Amino acid sequence: MRLRNRVTLAVTTVTVLTLAAASVTTLLLVRREELHDLDRALYAQARLVARLVAMTDPQHPVLTAGSADIPEHYEPSTQYVVVYDNNGAPVASQSFTSVPRFTDLGVRGRLPQDGVSVDLDDGGKSLRGVVIPMRRNMGYSLLYAGSRAEVDADVVFLTRLYTILLVVAGILTTIVARWLGRRLSSDVQEIASIARTVARGDLAARSGGRVRGSTETSELADDLDHMISQLSALVVAQRTFISHAAHELMSPLATLRGELQLALRRPRSVHEHEHALKQALDDVEALVTLSEDLLTLARAETSANVAAETVLSDLVADAARAAKGGAMARSVAIVEPPKEAGAGATRLMGARRELSRALRNLIDNAVSHSHDGQTVVVSVGLDGAEARVTVEDQGPGVSVQDRESVFEPFFRGARERGESDQGVGLGLAIARQIARRFGGDVELDGSFGPPGARFVLRLCRAHSVDEISKTRS
Repeated sequence: MRLRNRVTLAVTTVTVLTLAAASVTTLLLVRREELHDLDRALYAQARLVARLVAMTDPQHPVLTAGSADIPEHYEPSTQYVVVYDNNGAPVASQSFTSVPRFTDLGVRGRLPQDGVSVDLDDGGKSLRGVVIPMRRNMGYSLLYAGSRAEVDADVVFLTRLYTILLVVAGILTTIVARWLGRRLSSDVQEIASIARTVARGDLAARSGGRVRGSTETSELADDLDHMISQLSALVVAQRTFISHAAHELMSPLATLRGELQLALRRPRSVHEHEHALKQALDDVEALVTLSEDLLTLARAETSANVAAETVLSDLVADAARAAKGGAMARSVAIVEPPKEAGAGATRLMGARRELSRALRNLIDNAVSHSHDGQTVVVSVGLDGAEARVTVEDQGPGVSVQDRESVFEPFFRGARERGESDQGVGLGLAIARQIARRFGGDVELDGSFGPPGARFVLRLCRAHSVDEISKTRS
């Protein structure tokens, strides 16, 4: 069933059922109250008639002519009276076309002093009566009744009135519900249309504020727009990543193919073949390194094992040891923090191997931007629930226009693009992704340099989780 029809049916059904229940309840209450008023009036008149009858011969009671006083009835109403003996046989009656039998009154057992109310029918006339005991004539009972027409007329009038109101309310509710359903369904259809457009590959589709039928659908449309924007950015980033990756892979592959073609073009000596193989091996090593970096970057974007822990001093030692080879080749010194530094014993959240890779990338980046004889300084410190590892170099630094882009994959500044040995621009991106996997981050300190650059690796301390739990409890 379509949403518009479902809303119309639901709203109309609930409204009609609610009004019907209210109407029936009102009718029952009105009828009960009017019958209660009629019973009180009949009871008072029945007591008066009983006293008058008791003054006559007990064996042959005499009924005096009169009229019943019916509430809300402005014309004289016929009174209906029957006197029953102790055996239930009628000994006197008045106005009844067919005198009702005592057993037909529904009286069970002895009559209570306040009497019993009964409904009667005499020749098609609806009557309401009360049956009371006569005190002076032991065992005798008196039935006093009057017309119930006013009560029935009121009930019939209210029934017709409520039926008309129910029909009118049902029609109006259906119209309003259909309008509401159309408006809600139009919002849903608009959102569904946007989703189908995006599914066909058009990531430019947006609601553009057209969905405003309700707060919920408006928020849903805004969330959908945000999701499409995020998806669009992700697709663009993915395409850019693939394009850069393909470009970076093509360079060493093209070089490798050219070297192999040259090696096979003419006969060569063993020494020449060995030289060509070494060059090919260097290109293969570059491809392996690039592939490992791409795989590491992909893994860094997945979920992490937050239960793993590592010691800060071990992390720094591993990263510095792995970076010393490249530093020695460039005659760059790496200054590590003192072994006895108090922060070195701090336990961190994260796997030792991955965090070491992140710090090593920062050190390698500092070394690659340093000149011969310069120094790269690694220092550690604590800041509340975080540990900070700072890597400083004395190179040219990061230009202001490049500070927002240095952590993007494959990004290289103007100076790096002119040099062939500056890598492919994945080191900083990998370091940041690894740090963020474990709740940390990598930042460029904009207040430092140039000359020189300072990168800060922020990592979560392992015991900070326990401290947070204790604080909450």
